[in-house]
Amino acid sequence: MKIITVSRQFYSGGRDFARELAKTLGFDFYDKAIITEIAQKTELDEKFVKDNLEKGFSAYPTHFGRGSYYSPIINTAAINVAVAQREIIKSIAERGNAVIVGRGADVILKEYNTLNLFVYRDIEERIQRYRLAFNDGDSDRRIKNKLLAVDRERARCREMTTDTKWGDKDCYHLMINLTGLNDRSVVKAVAQYATEWFDEK
Repeated sequence: MKIITVSRQFYSGGRDFARELAKTLGFDFYDKAIITEIAQKTELDEKFVKDNLEKGFSAYPTHFGRGSYYSPIINTAAINVAVAQREIIKSIAERGNAVIVGRGADVILKEYNTLNLFVYRDIEERIQRYRLAFNDGDSDRRIKNKLLAVDRERARCREMTTDTKWGDKDCYHLMINLTGLNDRSVVKAVAQYATEWFDEK
């Protein structure tokens, strides 16, 4: 099987890029469908699953007398989500050629021969993409803070399962900067790269 994982900055266009790459290569595409599979497997609400995967395990306050501190107490449901995600992503890898977006797939499938990509874009373009998507009238500064907050959450979630850093070039085979480029043209180039990469393995 040939598996490509795509990590991406928030509103970099990484999801659309991955979908088009899968279409060009004739691979299956997996993104939000993974959340649906996890919800079905764990019999949990999809929103709960999505929140846990995007924000990681939460800390719950522990009280002693009049004082309190935060302790990383992990509830059973959150553990079930993490276990189900790992099992489902591995099962996807066994099904055949696929492009998988996010979900820590590059870490979960580290024992597989995966091609790991990271998609990013200059913050100015990300702000405009977000503004267009949501018709958001906030200032550029406030939108920038929203985007970077999601990036930080993705980095934090990765740090909980591996000592490698999200967005670090040493963690990926190819870093793709879409700033100012025609996404479809880049997809064609990356599809060719992927084909040759797998042929060499």
